[in-house]
Amino acid sequence: MNKMGKKRKTITDFFSTDLAKQKSMNANKRVAKRTQLDVNEVLFVKEVTKCVDKSYKEVISLSDSQESVDKSLPTDSPQNVVKTAEDQKPPETPEEALKRVFGFDSFRSSLQEYAIKCVITGRKDVFVSMPTGAGKSLCYQLPAICDVNKLTIVVSPLIALITNQISALKKLRINAETINSHLTANEQKRIRSDLMSQRVGIKLLYITPEMAATQGFAMIVEHLYKSDQLSRVAIDEAHCVSQWGHDFRPDYLKLCRLKERYPNVVWIALTATASEKVVADIIKLLKLREPVSKFISPNFRQNLFYDIVFKQMIKEPIVDLKQFVLDEIGPKDLPPPKTDMFCSAKTLVQKPIVNNSDVGIIYCRTRAACDEIADSLSRFGVRTMAYHAGLTAHQRRECQEKWMTGAVKCIAATVSFGMGVDKAEVRFVVHWNLPQSLTGYYQESGRAGRDGKDSKCRIYYSTEDRNTISFLIKQDSEKKLTQSCSTSRASNDETDETMKRFEKMIKYCESDSQCRHSLLLSEFVGDDSVVKTGCKTSCDVCTHPKRVKRSADEFRNFMLNKGLKTKIESKDTEPDFGLPKHDVPQHVGKDDKPDKEFSMTDLIRKEFKRRNKTTSSNSSQDSRYMGFRSATDVIEPTNDRIKDVDLKTRHDFVNHLKLDITGHYNRVGVLNGIQLNDSHITRIAAEFELNVYKTKTSKISYRSTVAQFIRELNKSSQQSQVHSYIQTFIDSQNNG
Repeated sequence: MNKMGKKRKTITDFFSTDLAKQKSMNANKRVAKRTQLDVNEVLFVKEVTKCVDKSYKEVISLSDSQESVDKSLPTDSPQNVVKTAEDQKPPETPEEALKRVFGFDSFRSSLQEYAIKCVITGRKDVFVSMPTGAGKSLCYQLPAICDVNKLTIVVSPLIALITNQISALKKLRINAETINSHLTANEQKRIRSDLMSQRVGIKLLYITPEMAATQGFAMIVEHLYKSDQLSRVAIDEAHCVSQWGHDFRPDYLKLCRLKERYPNVVWIALTATASEKVVADIIKLLKLREPVSKFISPNFRQNLFYDIVFKQMIKEPIVDLKQFVLDEIGPKDLPPPKTDMFCSAKTLVQKPIVNNSDVGIIYCRTRAACDEIADSLSRFGVRTMAYHAGLTAHQRRECQEKWMTGAVKCIAATVSFGMGVDKAEVRFVVHWNLPQSLTGYYQESGRAGRDGKDSKCRIYYSTEDRNTISFLIKQDSEKKLTQSCSTSRASNDETDETMKRFEKMIKYCESDSQCRHSLLLSEFVGDDSVVKTGCKTSCDVCTHPKRVKRSADEFRNFMLNKGLKTKIESKDTEPDFGLPKHDVPQHVGKDDKPDKEFSMTDLIRKEFKRRNKTTSSNSSQDSRYMGFRSATDVIEPTNDRIKDVDLKTRHDFVNHLKLDITGHYNRVGVLNGIQLNDSHITRIAAEFELNVYKTKTSKISYRSTVAQFIRELNKSSQQSQVHSYIQTFIDSQNNG
């Protein structure tokens, strides 16, 4: 005891304090590692949680004191006149609202809990990246429910997505509405009347980015802001703002005007697919206030098994698809299938279903393919319906409802289907045609296994699909190059990025040595460990490496035997691309009408015919490739040494070489300890092509030399040896 009567601290007390601080810091580090947050961010979130709890206690205390004051006032007092039963209730805590409205006893993850409480506090703008099915939507829906007499605006890219989410919320008795051109005049009047009132009843207002830019909506936001009824703005599918993303939407760029006008309103941006470039773009282009609170969840989903099937190596691909579907969900109480030319009823494997609500999705590129797959599988005994823009809105709604209940086991759809569809028991997602990017494929395949149970994701890969998509990308590029010089430069960059994304998709399908999950997750942030080590048990490469290698070798040999035209369509060929109709997903703000149908086969043939026309002068020949030269990797693009080999042909051969060299490197690079990046591979391909072009005198010798090189490349791959030409390049780099 000192003179003041206080107990003097001993050395043990000091050690105890330090030990407690160290334990607290270690606990914070563990939380940071588990939630992919920075330690400082964890400390901030804990502070936020305390503030949220304190705020609710203060509100309850104020509510009690206000109630006692109200009792002393006359019954006709204005302060009592405006009070309602809702005003007398203290606000719910997030945990209470989670249980009452959604029926959950706890949050899905600590990251989700931290994000929600950070949004409720409203101190910072928030960025959330979570995989499909991880509970992103709850990060703005639950805070909206906890608000009293306030509204949350949600920007979403598709009307179909908005409709599905509002339908699900209304089943939970949550007051959610939307404003769009599909509403009747009475519906629009009712919703606008609520929004312009002094006591808004709507909790969540869903709009499209196009609607956000209208003058009428600006008046609504102005009223909500001035009357202190606007709580926050949530930007769903925020990756649409970035040109680096797979689903760029120019109208998302205009959303920043809303942020500039109301900078104090909290924004939350959400996505399931974001690379580092996309994350930076989202924060910059939406003008989120720094420092932004970031909540990034790992994208690896161990319950999803990824594999590739080479469609051209199967005698009857549709029969293989049928068997895959039966193996995953099986028929139950179905009538005997009709016999047909492909198989008989005896060949069907009758596998009972454990859960009758288990279903699957088969994505197709065209409407015709959707109809064909649906018809074939139905004849095989698997109830399947087609879903695409060629159907009426009523037909699509009926199709989706039957699939949701399990009455229809499979849905053959274009990629517009699935966004916002909350169906947990999807046992498989099949891509009958090649996706255009890894990010798009990750999002689409991620609709499987949202209940956490084992599910499968498969691509039926073919070079026909690859050639078709490559052609369409180039055709789109040539159209844009006809515009003014300034926009052409931007279009070139956009096309290059699109082609790079597509080449990564091809690498994913043709690789026989790198984990599928590793290749997929290399596009995103937060999954470094899986990218480095692989999934071990959740893809065909990791579980059956020998089988995958054998299948890939057979595919490559088959392609070589067919010749170079499996990867390159020369200018004097007219391939059957099999695209009678090109299905374009419907976007927001347009009436739900069937889109214009046309024959893609005729379009492609017309394009090749145009390219084959001889020009009357060198000047017209030059103008034809004026924009194309800036977008190609060909060295000396103006060189016209071989008469029958134009720049377009050379460009295709360089891309062909890049793909094969990439495949060779993927197979032997790690084994032989060599390191090549994309620029190295491009340089090897371009320099080899130039050397062949300069030393050969005819189109036949030019093509045969390239073909011989590719055969040697594949032979070296089979022997696990680095090709001599590539080894020479590596040696020159090391010595240079």
